[in-house]
Amino acid sequence: MRENYSSILFNKNKILIILTLIYLYNFNNLGNSLIRIDSNGNNIFSPLSIIESFIGPLRSILIIINHGGINELYQYLKFESTNLANPYFYIILYILLIKVVYNKDYPYNPKTSRNNYILLDVNI
Repeated sequence: MRENYSSILFNKNKILIILTLIYLYNFNNLGNSLIRIDSNGNNIFSPLSIIESFIGPLRSILIIINHGGINELYQYLKFESTNLANPYFYIILYILLIKVVYNKDYPYNPKTSRNNYILLDVNI
């Protein structure tokens, strides 16, 4: 690593946690509530809505494939690729971050610690 630059180091797990928190924030703000009100008026955490957010886009793709055309599928995928409440957007973003920034020393060498951190230079 470069000791002469002031750098911010991000671990892979920290990136995953940050992207998960951004996803949950956007998921909640864009209308899908994580906390729901039950019949007694109490606020309860609803993990079912998070599970549905993973199943819903796949179910929609299957329905469009069965009943729609290729143009409808293209329009749907174009919309979902920029939907911030879609978990697959963050999965693809995570994979791209890891592939583009992490694996500069391809093939992976587990003996070096360079593959364990993303190095972002603060000084330009």
